[in-house]
Amino acid sequence: MAIRIQGNGVIDADNFDVDASGNITSPTTSALNTAIASKINGAVGGTEPSSPSVGDQWWDTGTSSLKIYTGTEWKIVKSIFSASGGTVTESAGYKYHTFTSSGTFIANVDGTVEYLIVAGGGGGGSDAGGGGGAGGYISGSMSISAGNHVLTVGAGGAGGTGGGGPSYPADNASSGGNSTLFGATALGGGYGGMGQSRAQNDTGSGGSGGGGGGSYPNADQGGVAGQGTSGQGNNGYHVRSGSVIGQPETGAGGGGAGAAATSQDGGIGKQWDNGTYYAGGGGGGGWASSAYVDGYGGLGGGGNGGGIGTSGNKQTGTGFAGGVNTGGGGGGGNQASGGAGGSGIVIIRYAI
Repeated sequence: MAIRIQGNGVIDADNFDVDASGNITSPTTSALNTAIASKINGAVGGTEPSSPSVGDQWWDTGTSSLKIYTGTEWKIVKSIFSASGGTVTESAGYKYHTFTSSGTFIANVDGTVEYLIVAGGGGGGSDAGGGGGAGGYISGSMSISAGNHVLTVGAGGAGGTGGGGPSYPADNASSGGNSTLFGATALGGGYGGMGQSRAQNDTGSGGSGGGGGGSYPNADQGGVAGQGTSGQGNNGYHVRSGSVIGQPETGAGGGGAGAAATSQDGGIGKQWDNGTYYAGGGGGGGWASSAYVDGYGGLGGGGNGGGIGTSGNKQTGTGFAGGVNTGGGGGGGNQASGGAGGSGIVIIRYAI
């Protein structure tokens, strides 16, 4: 595939082919250098030319960039940004590097990228448990330097285990793991509160906060809401102080990146520029005297809560897990375990 070199020496890189590691495969390096050498008034190579004059041009093969000498330094006129790491795809004029586990993003030259960082979702509480909070959500764009950029993808938190009565002394669900990139840290989602234990403050805060657990016979004994982090997520809900959701034994929803929870349902997540929602809150686990009452997970990977009823067919209500690589919170369980939070994700993209 041919490259185009304009009369002023600027390289049009639209027709380069690269392999999965970001290396140029067409045209070959030798063909590229030969074509450039025939067009520019200057040097081609990986070493800075000695004794340059103002206006001299140099194709730096080490960084794949065309430079002009200003009299004091070599300034880049046109560079070919490429990178490796993660799963590489192309869509709508962008190249995406998607990391579903920790890894390294390697840029060949300085450039500008857009990014999404989502932490792991919190686990849902057990036994009328609250839904787990969504993992923290951070997005933006920035200029980065050439080289290795190590990143971390947070794991989902564990769901609370057990169920069946008020004797459980403390919540054993856990918050999600943090995700990091370019010096920014998205905080793991807070865990959902455990119902029935009357451990009223045992609910996790984080990127988004976990939902409070329910309690019997008085809703005022239920858990408080976990708190979200500004710029990353929102608060969970609670069933205390008269804010009864259906029945006292119903857990509250966890917060999502797009909105706080306001009922037994998890808060909605947030849509990134690739059109996908991430970081939805988990639904609360529920109970009612004659029907299932369970919270729905928020859009963006939030797990549904488990429900239980006593209408002649009493069943356990295990919470559902948050979506893998969405940062969704796990659903709360009722007289059963809560669901695990969904693992996080990191995505980097740039125009091609």
